[in-house]
Amino acid sequence: MCILPAAASKKNKYHGVTLIEIIITMIIIAILIIVAGTGWSLRIEQEAGIDARVFLNLSWQAEQNYFAWKNSYTQDWNALDIDNPNKTDKFYVYNITEANSQQLIISATRRNKSKGFAINESGDISSF
Repeated sequence: MCILPAAASKKNKYHGVTLIEIIITMIIIAILIIVAGTGWSLRIEQEAGIDARVFLNLSWQAEQNYFAWKNSYTQDWNALDIDNPNKTDKFYVYNITEANSQQLIISATRRNKSKGFAINESGDISSF
């Protein structure tokens, strides 16, 4: 009895990748990138909001110091002896919208959007 090696087993030894497998892998990778990118951009947005509220508090403290000295609030960033945040913050635009002897409102508006934060003379921060 003669036993010959099975030639059929050699045929399946080397298996290539089909086009369908490559396309499915690329779709899965694209979905993962989209999900990760969305989470990353939300985190950046949250951090920018935290930074805006921190700067509003710093501005409020500077305005309180100015008020103790001049008995009035000011709209001049230079008079507050702090850097103008509009030169460094790429997410928010800061404005001292109301500053007189009785009222103070400093706002931080998200660039290209109508939402943001505002702080008043009592130090209360509100969202809009």
